[in-house]
Amino acid sequence: MRPSQNERPPRLAAIVGPFTGHDEERGASLLREVFGKPLIRHLADRLGRVPGLATVVIQDNSPSDVRRYAATTLGWHQSSFGMRSAIRPGLAASLLHSHYLLRIDPRFPFLDPRLTERTIAALAGNGEGLIQSGAPNPLLPSAIIPREILPKALWRLLRQRGRGGLLAAARELLKRAGRLRAAPPAPAFAWCLRTELIDEPLLESLGGSSTDEAALTAAGQLADSGMITQARERFVEAREGSATPNYWNRQLNRFERTLGLEELLSYPPDVAVNLTSVCNARCSFCNYGAVKARAEPFLGPDDIASLDWLRYVDKLGLGGGIGDPLALRGFPELFRRLVERHPHLHTRVITNGIALSSQLAELFAGRLDRLRVSLNAASAESWQRIMGVNGFDKVIEGLRALRAAKRRLRTAKPEVSLLIVVHRGSLEELVVFVELAHELGADEVHVSHFRPGIMAQCDLPLSESLYYDRERCDRWLKRARRRAGELGLRFDAPPLFAEAVGCYEACRSHRVPDPCGAPWSQCFLVVDGDGRRQLSHCCVDIDTRIGYGREELRGDGMIRLWNHPTLRHFRRTLATGQLSPVCRYCYRCDGENPDERAREQVDSEVSAAFDAMSTAFRNDSDPCIWAP
Repeated sequence: MRPSQNERPPRLAAIVGPFTGHDEERGASLLREVFGKPLIRHLADRLGRVPGLATVVIQDNSPSDVRRYAATTLGWHQSSFGMRSAIRPGLAASLLHSHYLLRIDPRFPFLDPRLTERTIAALAGNGEGLIQSGAPNPLLPSAIIPREILPKALWRLLRQRGRGGLLAAARELLKRAGRLRAAPPAPAFAWCLRTELIDEPLLESLGGSSTDEAALTAAGQLADSGMITQARERFVEAREGSATPNYWNRQLNRFERTLGLEELLSYPPDVAVNLTSVCNARCSFCNYGAVKARAEPFLGPDDIASLDWLRYVDKLGLGGGIGDPLALRGFPELFRRLVERHPHLHTRVITNGIALSSQLAELFAGRLDRLRVSLNAASAESWQRIMGVNGFDKVIEGLRALRAAKRRLRTAKPEVSLLIVVHRGSLEELVVFVELAHELGADEVHVSHFRPGIMAQCDLPLSESLYYDRERCDRWLKRARRRAGELGLRFDAPPLFAEAVGCYEACRSHRVPDPCGAPWSQCFLVVDGDGRRQLSHCCVDIDTRIGYGREELRGDGMIRLWNHPTLRHFRRTLATGQLSPVCRYCYRCDGENPDERAREQVDSEVSAAFDAMSTAFRNDSDPCIWAP
């Protein structure tokens, strides 16, 4: 039986390690001195203040000097839990008699013993069978495993591993600790300090009176202790010394986002770039006819070499918004340089397909990750009417050339998604469009509504919106979805009008993330209607007034731009729950509805504040971050 909170502390055991992969270099740094003593000594001191901790084991795949220091100076045990390694009966008994097994991430020696103790107490009170785990976190062990799950889990693994025996099973259990869960009635503890992830039963065990108070107090104490700063420094150190800096940047970004920090050391993991404002189509549902297009590219082949921060990015989108990237002269050379210099990037391109030549199809096959083609029609006649130019046959020819190149190379890359904007004039082609997508070897059909709120200067009249023909729209969406299922195509479409759903990105959506992480993780380098470069972080299309030039994308300019006062405003308001008018519009209003007029009101409400923050940013003065 697990002891109650009123009795003596539960008996604990801790395992430090393993030291594999990226952790090998981090393990060696445990002997580096910080605040006058080695990091491993800090870890030992903090573990020593966790009540009930009787045994500490360091895995013997750690660096030899670290292992020697741990054994001789700290008195820790050694074991690798490997297939053929031996373990003393006394140590095995100590581990099996412990009420909890703590898995210690060696990269973060500044765990909080008080937080660990309180987490264990909360687990004992209402977390029956729960494995406490999470992403890398310097404040808690990476896993807290209750003893009750061990016998069944070990027996199951023993049967699977056969002669591997108990030690191999224990090793496997530790490896999988972050994935094993026993379905408790409610999460007993969140691995982060975001307010909405701490529930009321835990607050009672922590002595908190309200969610906000408990979370803010904990976050303040941790910030004052310097633990958050130490953790971020370790992330940056790992990022700069790694052969895969994008991995460590992603972990740092997740940590900063989870804690709701407004000034970031991480770069955005997901970036999209407008390469040009020139387009070779005149779509009736688009504002392009009113755009002041510039022939000058916004990012050319020579710029790629100077954007060193792309090594921190996971995903890069080329195109989107105004302009077609394939219309850019020099695009093939730009793409070739990009994938050669940054082969880790998950690249995506959105285009109308007019410039998708057989040469580009050969270049994309096996290199590009995702191609989105805004086709919008299933026949040459309707395509010319909607797109405003001739070229349907050329687009089809390019897609067939890409399908042939993928087959020849036996590759699934790029994944192809065909897009259609539906309105009264195109709705009845939807099923034929799905069949055409299957014939062309597409993987997905993506359907979206005509958005008059954003495309206010387009040629398509408001009366073409399917918001005025809802029942008919639902019938055709159901037919198209059913046909896509028969053909094995993914079908991504708006919710049926008959469905009750929420809003996100100012449109009806099944997916409503809470909280939104866009200001931490997404960066769109776009072109506005006046042909100016603008930085944004979401698809709501409110003018952020964050202008940028080519020089600001080089060196440290990008991280400075990424901490613009306007972006910090969005992070602060989302982290505190006091939403900006833009975020309220995103979550509450349907911008696809022609009768919705909130967008103009929001733009007028925030414009003065955004202008003031951008002016302060340009003048290097006090940012005066606006709080509505």
